[in-house]
Amino acid sequence: MQEGIALHAALQYALPAHRDEYRTDFREPASAREFDTLLALPSNVFELDGQRDGQWLQPAAYSTAGHIVTGHCDLLLAIWDGKSGDEGGTAQVVREALRAGIPIIRIHVDNPETVEFSPEGADSQGLWRAAWQPLLGEFLRNSLNPPPSAEKWLPRYTKERIESQTDLQRADALSVRYGKYYRRSYHVKYWLSAIAVFFAVAGLMPRQDQRRLWPFLEFVCIAGVLLWFFRALLGDWHERWINYRMLAEQFRVLDFLAPLGQTVPLFRPPVFWNEPSRHAWVGWYFRARLRQRGMPNKCVTPEYLRKQRGNLMTVVEDQIEYHKGKHESTRLSHRLTHYAGPILFGVTALACIAHFRRMEIVQPYVLGAITAALPALAAALEGLQAQAEWHRLSERSERMQKHIESLKKRLPETPGPTFAALSAVAVDLAEAMTSETSEWHNLIHGKPLNLG
Repeated sequence: MQEGIALHAALQYALPAHRDEYRTDFREPASAREFDTLLALPSNVFELDGQRDGQWLQPAAYSTAGHIVTGHCDLLLAIWDGKSGDEGGTAQVVREALRAGIPIIRIHVDNPETVEFSPEGADSQGLWRAAWQPLLGEFLRNSLNPPPSAEKWLPRYTKERIESQTDLQRADALSVRYGKYYRRSYHVKYWLSAIAVFFAVAGLMPRQDQRRLWPFLEFVCIAGVLLWFFRALLGDWHERWINYRMLAEQFRVLDFLAPLGQTVPLFRPPVFWNEPSRHAWVGWYFRARLRQRGMPNKCVTPEYLRKQRGNLMTVVEDQIEYHKGKHESTRLSHRLTHYAGPILFGVTALACIAHFRRMEIVQPYVLGAITAALPALAAALEGLQAQAEWHRLSERSERMQKHIESLKKRLPETPGPTFAALSAVAVDLAEAMTSETSEWHNLIHGKPLNLG
C-alpha cells in the first residue's frame, strides 16, 4: 500500500463497520494510528453497518466488505497462507475472486518471497503459477489496453452529438436514436417493396394514358429502398444501436447498484461465437468508467438505507411500467400482423374465385391487381413480424414484469431496511436486467440490415 501511496494511487476502502466502531478491533496502538493515517489521506471510504457479536464484529460484516472489494477488483493481491478460513476471511475473498474470473497474486504469509499467480479463468481451486511476472504483464496489457474495436468506436461514441448530462443519459439517448433508425429501415424496405409491386401491377392495366407513370413510381420505391439501405449500412445503425443499448443498460443498472457498493455483471458473448466480440469496447469502456467512479464515499446509516430503498423502489416501478407497456404494445402489433395476413390471403382467394367464375363484380384486370398486390402486402407484414419478433418480445416483457413484481414484494419495508436485504434485491434486479439485455443482444445481433 505504501508503494501505491508513493505513486499517488487513489485509495478506496470498504470497511465492515463505521470507522469508529471498526477502529476498536485494532488492539495494538500502532495499528490504530496507521488506520487513522490511511483514512486521513484522500480516499473513498464506504462504511458498512456491521454489528458486533460479543467482542468482535460479526463475520457477515467482513464477508460483505470482501464481496464489495472483489466486485471492484481487476486484479486481487492476497496475502494468504493458502488455508481455508472462516467466513469473511481472506480465503473466502480469494474463492469469490476465482469464481468471478479475477486473476490473483498470492503472497505467502509465512514466506513473503514466495509469490504465485492465478490467471483469469482459473478453476475454483486456482491455477497457481510461480512464473508470475510474464503472466501479470500479459494480463495488464490485455485488460488495461483498449480492445481493437475501441479504435473505431470510442472516438465515434464520444463525438456523437447529443444533449446529455450523465453516462446513462448519453448512452440511452443514442440507443433510442439509432434504434428508431434501424426499425425505420426495415419498415421502409417492406412497405416500399409492397407498394412497388402495386405500381408494377398498375402498369399492366389496360385503358390508361399514363403508362410511363407506374414504372417511374416503381423505380422511385426501389430507389428509396436502396438509398435507405446504404444510408443505414454506411451509418452503422445496427451496430450503433447494439453498442449503445448495451452500454446504456449497464449504466442503468450501475445507477442503483453503486450506492450499495455493488457492481454490474459484465456481458460476455456466447463462447460458441468463437470470434473476438465486436462489442468488446463496451465492456472495456464501462469498466474504465466504473474505476473512475470508484466506491461510494458514504456511511451506511438507517437514513441512508431508507433513501436507497426509495431509489430502488422507483427503479422497480419504472421497470414494471416499462415492461407492461412494452408487453401490451408488442402483443397488439403481433396480433394485428398475425390476423392481417390470413385476411389478406382470404380476400385474394375470393378474388381468384371471382376471376375463375367470371363474376362481373369488377373488371377482370382489377381482380388481377388484387390477387397480385394483396399477397405482396401480406408478405410485407409477415416480414415485419419476423424482423421485429413482436411475439417473442411480448412474452419476454411479460415474464420480466412478473419477475420484477416479485422482487418488489421482497423489498424490505421501512423504517428499517437492512443493508443485506436491500443489496440482495438490488443484485437480483440487476441480474434480471442484465440477462434480459444479453438475450436481446443475442436476438438483435443476428438481424443485421440486408436487402433479402
